[in-house]
Amino acid sequence: MQHIESFDSHTIYIGEHEVPIGEVYRNDFFYMYSGGLIAGN
Repeated sequence: MQHIESFDSHTIYIGEHEVPIGEVYRNDFFYMYSGGLIAGN
């Protein structure tokens, strides 16, 4: 299983893959990531 290695304001990096995220999804991603929802908390 791969995990998020890093991200910047418009791209999520998972292994060798770069996943672009738009403005609307970016806001939701940062909200969920900072709240621990992605980590399963």
